[in-house]
Amino acid sequence: MKIFKNFFKDNQKLNSNEIAIELSDGKYKTLNNKLKEIDKPLKKLWENPNTSNIFDPQKITLATDDYDYLIWLYLEVSGSLGSDRSMLSTMSLKGWSVALEHAYDGQVSVTADYYNTNWYRKITRTSDTIFNATECKGKRGNEKGVIINNIYCIPVVVYGGKF
Repeated sequence: MKIFKNFFKDNQKLNSNEIAIELSDGKYKTLNNKLKEIDKPLKKLWENPNTSNIFDPQKITLATDDYDYLIWLYLEVSGSLGSDRSMLSTMSLKGWSVALEHAYDGQVSVTADYYNTNWYRKITRTSDTIFNATECKGKRGNEKGVIINNIYCIPVVVYGGKF
């Protein structure tokens, strides 16, 4: 799907407050002024200075409270474990906490059985600019108890956007 602004349809330019979307069948649909916010850029509000280390519980302070929603980008595992890592994302609305989550299916060693571990790190909102990141907790397969391992769900950057 492509999004166009200042689009010409049938040799007529759309109004400046209209947006056109190219649909999968090659036809176009115009939208009204309600979607003009598509043009609003995201602002980087926080960045982790070192994503190759563990991420212990800590305070995350955003640069401003001038946002309607947040996009949290995070690594499934710290960079210290090599190149086998993925960037994940989640979103939250202003006024809400968020959880960073990662489901891992892996093998501890060649002789060990495979296991599933669900990792999560709660990011609790204290105010619109202050969040507290907890330890990263995991639950392995059908084992009892919770594992703490702060190499997982490493926050990388937080972007703020407006509707």
